[in-house]
Amino acid sequence: MIFIDTDILLEYLQNVPSTVSKLDIYIGKDETLVITDLTLAEIAYLIQDKTIIEEIIEAFPVVSMDGKASLELIRIMKDFQFRKPPKFRYLYNSAIVIANDGHIITKQKSNYQGILELRFL
Repeated sequence: MIFIDTDILLEYLQNVPSTVSKLDIYIGKDETLVITDLTLAEIAYLIQDKTIIEEIIEAFPVVSMDGKASLELIRIMKDFQFRKPPKFRYLYNSAIVIANDGHIITKQKSNYQGILELRFL
């Protein structure tokens, strides 16, 4: 399972050639491209076009926070007990990705700094 972060999804919707070609590598392969519920919410807030949002939901399954991801979020937050954690949105997305044994595609890896179990593509 490959999770698409908000920045990549926005560029994909804007038809940025480098981003489209990167995602095209995975489209049609054995991997499933998905987004988190938080990514969907951020995109819906930024775009506010119901038709586009429906197309996104149809194209990319939405993976939500569940019990397993919640426990992962708690574990990640405890890892940052004595140091400054990334913003909550990055912790949240990371927990979902890790709990689902996935990878994430993002242009902003530095925002996820310190989340050691997170795997990037």
